[in-house]
Amino acid sequence: MENKLTDKEILEQLLPAIKENPNSFAKKLNYKSPASIYNIIRDDSNITTSMAKKIVEVFPEVNFLFVTMGQLPIIVDPAKAIGQGHILTFGSPKMEDMPRLLNDILQELRGLR
Repeated sequence: MENKLTDKEILEQLLPAIKENPNSFAKKLNYKSPASIYNIIRDDSNITTSMAKKIVEVFPEVNFLFVTMGQLPIIVDPAKAIGQGHILTFGSPKMEDMPRLLNDILQELRGLR
């Protein structure tokens, strides 16, 4: 069984994957300062649920399960991003995205067997 990544490790892997640094990342999340991000990188703080939701809202390509549990992949394909956004109530998927979204859900369910 694989050990869960620490929040520090999650951010250390996430930031390069989305081509951000702590300062630019904090700005895009609308934080007044990057202190919260640096506190996590220093292992003095944790990623909160609200921070995880905000990360996925601002960066919909980021896998919510990676941010919260360290579960790969870091980046998800657009259909999965739409699905997780819908689940996290960032917005409803468009009708033209539904076939791809439903196919991705089916593939995920098959992978759980």
